Amino acid sequence: MPQVQPVGNGTVYNHEGLPEVKPKQASLTSFHKIRIPVEDELKATRFYRWLVDAALYDLNPPKVMTPYGFKVPTGDPQMCRRNDGVRDELKVLLGRPVFASGQTMSELLLDEYRSLAVRVKVKYALHPYVWMVPARATPTGFGTESEGLELSLEELPLWKALWKNLVTGNSHFQVHPCGAKELVVDPLLEGTDREGVLYLGGTHHEPLWDQ
Repeated sequence: MPQVQPVGNGTVYNHEGLPEVKPKQASLTSFHKIRIPVEDELKATRFYRWLVDAALYDLNPPKVMTPYGFKVPTGDPQMCRRNDGVRDELKVLLGRPVFASGQTMSELLLDEYRSLAVRVKVKYALHPYVWMVPARATPTGFGTESEGLELSLEELPLWKALWKNLVTGNSHFQVHPCGAKELVVDPLLEGTDREGVLYLGGTHHEPLWDQ
């Protein structure tokens, strides 16, 4: 199913009705700008991408989160390195997630950083997880290196207003009415009936709130 995205590496057989799945996850060798030396890769690791899996901002945080690892690697523990000028290391099991508390982070802030934090507001990129794909991470996994590798706004994907249900064959209209910033209409294909058709040559509306 295109709506299901197994995450990991290797080959999995007969999982949830799927006869064979070969998930591919970016590795430490491609995700971080600075690699762990090859001779240390078996005994050392780094934090991978951090996820925020929670209700945010004005909502109460969830009490329980239950990630499910269908199959996790076995072997000797590794030492997780920060490599950001701090020599702290953390002994970790293979393929396990690490949880961080936003409350604890807040409590650990020095006074000058706390004063800054209460005045900061974040404006996220459009399609953030698509926008950041070409970029590479800092050694800690917190943030991306400033190399200009992120996608430009012009390269971000457009989404069709109509999509086809692969089970029923029916067409469905799906547009987020409040989040749309632009409308891009393709010109009508040659040889198509043109009677009563709007915008034969296509059009581009931006920004929508000025229309």
